[in-house]
Amino acid sequence: MFRDIFRIVCLLLLPTIFACSQGGSDPYGFLLDGRNETYLPIYSLAGKNNSGAAIEASLTQLILFSKSTVYCSFYDVTSPGVLDALLLKKAGGVDVRIGLSGRAAQSTGYEALSGALTTTGRDRQLWISDSSGENDLNLCVGDKTRIWLSTVPPMPDRLAGEAAYSAYIQSGEDDVARKFSTELDLVTHGSFGPNKQKLDRRNYWLISDASIGVYFDPAENTIT
Repeated sequence: MFRDIFRIVCLLLLPTIFACSQGGSDPYGFLLDGRNETYLPIYSLAGKNNSGAAIEASLTQLILFSKSTVYCSFYDVTSPGVLDALLLKKAGGVDVRIGLSGRAAQSTGYEALSGALTTTGRDRQLWISDSSGENDLNLCVGDKTRIWLSTVPPMPDRLAGEAAYSAYIQSGEDDVARKFSTELDLVTHGSFGPNKQKLDRRNYWLISDASIGVYFDPAENTIT
C-alpha cells in the first residue's frame, strides 16, 4: 500500500515577505499582531543540523499567540512543547479543536489531550480518524489569521529524523477567512477519508498576490 506523499505547491508573488524580526530577542515577535502579510518557509534535512526545532517553534508560537481559536489536524502530536501550549490555551478559554490520525489513538499525545478536550458529543473538541487511510496533513490555524503546515507531524523523532518542509502563512482575517471559511470542516472531514485528496477551497488560499495550495499526491494516482 502506497503511502500518501504530501506535497506543497506555493506560487509566491508577494512584493514583500517578512522573514524575521531584526529587533529584540524573539525571532517570532513580528508575528504577534497576526495580520502582517507573511510567508515564512522552513526547510529541514534529517540529521545533526536539522531544522526540526524551528518547525516545532513556529507551531508553538502560533498556538501561544492565538487568542480565540486553535484548530489543528495532525498525523499525531507528541511534542511536549506543543502539547503544553495546546493545554495552556485550552485552560485559558481558547477554543481548541484537534483532529488526529487513527494510529494516534494509543499515543501519549492523545492521552494528554483527551484529558482536557471532549471526545464525544455536540461540543466535541478531539477527533480520531475512523477512515482506513492515514492523516498525513499536518496543519494548524489560529484566530483565522495564522496557518502553520508541515510535511512532518509535531513528533520529536520525526522532526529530527526526516527531511521536511514547513510554512507559516499569515494575513489579515478577511483574506484568510475568505479562502479558509470552514477550518473545522478541514479538521473533521477534509483531513480524513476520501475527501482528503481533493484540492478545493478548504486547502487553497489566495493571500494578497500569493496563491498557495496544499494537496495530497497519491503515488498510485499522481496529480499533475
